[in-house]
Amino acid sequence: MILKLFYVLEMNQESFDIMMLKKFIDFEDALQYTAVGQSGIIDAIITRNTKDFKASELPVLTPSEFLTSMDNNS
Repeated sequence: MILKLFYVLEMNQESFDIMMLKKFIDFEDALQYTAVGQSGIIDAIITRNTKDFKASELPVLTPSEFLTSMDNNS
């Protein structure tokens, strides 16, 4: 089951309010980043669209970079 591999993060009014203060160009990326930041359980963002996460305080990895890092940690 896919939910054993992934978390579904909550979005609410507080998430939206915080998101509006962030300097993201893309609306959906900003919402996702805010949910990730509020969760406190995410170590990195994995995306093919790294340019939209320049304001990220978390590490931002491409899928290839993530897989390489997983190989190096095993």
